[in-house]
Amino acid sequence: MLTAQRNDTRALESFLQSFKGLEGQWSKNGQAWFQSVRRAAIARLADIGFPTTRDEDWRFTNLAPIVNTAFQVAEDATAGVSLGALAPFAFAGCDCPRLVFVNGRFALGLSTLSKLPAGVRAGSLAQTLAGDRRTLEPHLARYEDFQQEAFSALNTAFLADGAFVSVPRGTVVEVPIHILYVTVPGAAPTATHPRTLVVTGDDSHVSVVEDYVSLGEGAHLS
Repeated sequence: MLTAQRNDTRALESFLQSFKGLEGQWSKNGQAWFQSVRRAAIARLADIGFPTTRDEDWRFTNLAPIVNTAFQVAEDATAGVSLGALAPFAFAGCDCPRLVFVNGRFALGLSTLSKLPAGVRAGSLAQTLAGDRRTLEPHLARYEDFQQEAFSALNTAFLADGAFVSVPRGTVVEVPIHILYVTVPGAAPTATHPRTLVVTGDDSHVSVVEDYVSLGEGAHLS
């Protein structure tokens, strides 16, 4: 469990400033209904700060390279990524549906959404956030404990896009769904905050594989 004492760091202050700058953007793209959750998460992060080696769960992990870095939200770099660049990360011998996200944003042109049974949804969490609140509200941010975990609070505060997979009751998805999170680092240290939400009905079966990869050099946090 994290201590209650706030741990001021360059990373924390940078994230708090970035959050202020993004609030207006989130309110305009159909995600305003989720703002109360984001605000609760960033407030909790500001209160508890990032863990240190004095915290039992982190006593063997030195987070100095992260907490001493002022990360900026990663820019949209989708246009600079080709299908060829992603070829090394494909599943050999499997024609699988693949959801690709570049710097935390869904890249439809790099994704393959075929081979899914009727009723199965797989796509952008941002699009669902804006257009289908009723589906997401019972599940989104209900399972991740951002009250006690700093990195969960950070991810929840900046939650804007990621993968949403929904499998109806009794449905079997024969091939795995591949979620590929791609980071294209910039000149300055950058951070991406994707969230994966998988909702499955009773007696359904699906395999979901997440990969986090980087194209290029540079400091980044996902």
